[in-house]
Amino acid sequence: MGTLTTSFLDKNQKNCMMKQKFLMIPALAAALFFGSCSSSKNTVVPPARSDVQGNWTLDHISYDGLATGAKYNIGLLDEGSANCLEGSTWNLPGSGFGSYVINATSTDCKPGETKINWSYRMVGNDYYFQFKRLVEGSKAKTVTEGYKLKIVSATKEALQLQSEAISEGKTIYVNYQFSKAKK
Repeated sequence: MGTLTTSFLDKNQKNCMMKQKFLMIPALAAALFFGSCSSSKNTVVPPARSDVQGNWTLDHISYDGLATGAKYNIGLLDEGSANCLEGSTWNLPGSGFGSYVINATSTDCKPGETKINWSYRMVGNDYYFQFKRLVEGSKAKTVTEGYKLKIVSATKEALQLQSEAISEGKTIYVNYQFSKAKK
């Protein structure tokens, strides 16, 4: 009888273990599902188009990826050096037809107002500010060249854009730091 009891317990144990496995699968699946749907504390809020539009002052331009102490002559947005663009004012209305004004007067700068058509785009997981210059008499749809800058951050008071460039085989990042223009 001992062997029958042991044999019976073995079958019973196997049945019990199988039931436990089948019960564990839905519980595990539910845990994975609800765990993947929970919000993370590190969630980044994407910038909204309304955060980009408005009147801005380009306060500062910095570079990531340049050798420390090295001298570079980098033309930015086909407008000259950082000295030309720093202090410029940008009008980015919701219509997409805006402008920027360069105030610097050094010899390598082109002071004055430039009309632009700007847009806000998502590419993959990144958001971009794009614009093209509108020469007098041209229509935005006929202009095929422009500029695309990644939106690093955008709030109602500050905007940071970034573009990439290649120098000597290395990627350089140009950072444009804007603040909301004072009225």
